[in-house]
Amino acid sequence: MPNGLGVSDPLTVTPKLKFPIVLACGIGRFDALREQLASVLEPKGVRFEDSGHYFRLIKTRLEQNGYTTRHTRVSFAAGIEVRALELSQQVEALRAELGCAKVHIIGHSMGGLDARHMIVQIPGAVESVASLTTIGTPHHGSPIADDILARGFTKVVNLLEPFLALEGVHDLTTAACSMFNERAESVEASNHVHYSVWSSSQLREATFFALRKSWDITQAAEGDNDGLVSVRSQRWQPTLKSSTTSKPVHQRAFPFPADHLNQIACWVPPVSDFASLSPARWTAWREHAAEVEAAVQGVYLAIARELAVLESA
Repeated sequence: MPNGLGVSDPLTVTPKLKFPIVLACGIGRFDALREQLASVLEPKGVRFEDSGHYFRLIKTRLEQNGYTTRHTRVSFAAGIEVRALELSQQVEALRAELGCAKVHIIGHSMGGLDARHMIVQIPGAVESVASLTTIGTPHHGSPIADDILARGFTKVVNLLEPFLALEGVHDLTTAACSMFNERAESVEASNHVHYSVWSSSQLREATFFALRKSWDITQAAEGDNDGLVSVRSQRWQPTLKSSTTSKPVHQRAFPFPADHLNQIACWVPPVSDFASLSPARWTAWREHAAEVEAAVQGVYLAIARELAVLESA
C-alpha cells in the first residue's frame, strides 16, 4: 500500500545477493559520539541498535530482508585520501570476515567520493568492488565548500589541525572534484565496477532549517538541490569514456522530495513547529518521521534488489 510519500511498501519477496552491502558515510557524522562509544563497548558485548546510526535503521531493514549489510567508520571530515584508505582497509577486513570476493558499496555524500578514490587510486582495491551506488554525492563538488574556503576557512582548518582534521572540505570544492573526474574517468570507464547514482532535491521551506543557507547558495550556483548538493552534481554524468571504451552511469532519482538528511532516513521537525509544542504535535512528528524512515528504507531496498538483478545478469 502506498504511503504518504508516494512509495510502495517493500515486498517480502527478496532477490538474493551473493556479495554483501557496505554502507559508507559522508563527511560529518552527527553520530560521531555514538560511534566512539560503540567502538569501545561493542567488542565487550554491548550492542548498539542502529536507530541512532548515521544510516538510520537502514542496515536493520536490509538485513531483515535478507541482505547482508555492514557499516564502515572513517575519520570525521578528514581528507579524502585518508578516508579512502580507511574505507579500503575496512572493506578488506569485511571480506575476510565474511569470506566474500567482492562487496557492493552504497556511499552517501562524501562517502561516494571516498569509494571512487579508493577504487581508482588504491592498488588492488578495484578487485574488491562489484558495484558503487552513490546517494547525494557531490561528484562535481559543492559550491558550499567553495564558499566556505572563500571566507577564510583555511585558517580555521590550520588552527584546529592539532585537535580535529577538517581537510575534507578542500576535497569537496568544485575545482578539486573537477580535477579528480578528469584524472579518473578513463580508469572508471575501463574497470568492471557497476556505477549507479541516486539524486534528490527538496523545496527550501521543507529543507532541514540548518541547511537553508546552504540551499540558497547551491540554488543560486547550480539550481535544484538537497540543501547541500545540487542535482546536477549528484547525477555525475551519463557515460564514462576512455580512448577505447565507454560505460553507462545508471542514474536514478528518489521518487519523492528529500533533503540531504532525508537521504539517510533522518527527518527533523521545522523550527516553527516548536512554538506550539504539544502531545498532538509530538505524535504528528513521530508519525511523519516514521513515514520518512520507511520511504527511504524502501529506496535502499530498491537499490539492493537492483544489485541482485545485476548479479544474476
